[in-house]
Amino acid sequence: MLILIPVAVRKGAKLHNLNTDASFRFERGVDPNITRTAITRAIKLIQEIAGGKLVGDLLEEYPKKIEDNYVIIRFSKIEQILGTKIHREKVKEILKALEIQVLNEIQNGLEISVPAYRADVTREIDVIEEILRIYGYNKIDAPQKISFTPVKLSANDQDELENNWARTLQSIGFNEVMNNSLTSVKDETDAVKLLNPLSGDLAFMRKSLLEGLLQNAVYNINRKNQDIKFFEFGKIYHKKDKYEERKQLAILVTGRDVAENWLQPKSAVSFYNLKAYVKFLLERLGVDYKEVALADDRFSDSLAYEADGKTLVRIGKVSPVLLKDFDIDQECFYAEIELELAQQLRSGNATEI
Repeated sequence: MLILIPVAVRKGAKLHNLNTDASFRFERGVDPNITRTAITRAIKLIQEIAGGKLVGDLLEEYPKKIEDNYVIIRFSKIEQILGTKIHREKVKEILKALEIQVLNEIQNGLEISVPAYRADVTREIDVIEEILRIYGYNKIDAPQKISFTPVKLSANDQDELENNWARTLQSIGFNEVMNNSLTSVKDETDAVKLLNPLSGDLAFMRKSLLEGLLQNAVYNINRKNQDIKFFEFGKIYHKKDKYEERKQLAILVTGRDVAENWLQPKSAVSFYNLKAYVKFLLERLGVDYKEVALADDRFSDSLAYEADGKTLVRIGKVSPVLLKDFDIDQECFYAEIELELAQQLRSGNATEI
């Protein structure tokens, strides 16, 4: 007999990108005892119809035998979850109908054995859900009163900072975007890889917010919207000696800084426009920083702002090589601000924005 392990089937199907009716069935788990039933039935038919003779015993070999699940359910827990009391005998009647064996009655519950083919029922809460399903959702009355303790919710300082910066950027023509944290990467150095990715395109946690913003830019440029001012709050992930997770504000500008009109001639956005936007945000925080050189493969021209010996901001003109990978043929400028560090350095004399 062959029993396929659900986890191995699921991983194999994802690894080879091969989804079949068999993988769909076996990755969810099947009754391991049904194979014996099928073989026994086949042997009986061969004997009856073809005159076959049984020459040996059935051989079963388990690397790890699949046993029935032992679970304890408490009547008090059933009442707590369902919000109503179900008589003990009714519970036992439902369990019998589900082919779940009652091994022993204890003071406030039952010791039960769940058949191995019920791979979805392994915990007390799973059994309670099955009891409710058979008992009937319509028989559970809605409570007339709900008791709760009022809790005052208030945004923390970093939430306040993000909201202020978002409002400021929106007031000067920026649009906020949100991108998926899962992505693909060319350079896997320091990248955090998922154990069970849904696809090759979603196999890694993003190392930078830049690529997502460039994808947003491509989408808009291909639809004749070439004047772009985007910003995004999001986390990036790296794995060096340990896993690192940092939250950033990323800003991308490209095209014209201001729409052309009879008072305003056509003017392309520049590195200095972006630099001014970043300074506008930082100066209202009361943060002291200094400008330093920056070496970053993502940029052709770049600089950084440091505060207390740590990099607070990176600003640069996006590298033509990177733009070519995204089929963008116009200059793009990008900045990223370390949010946690900005909050730590935030002065008590910060100006409200």
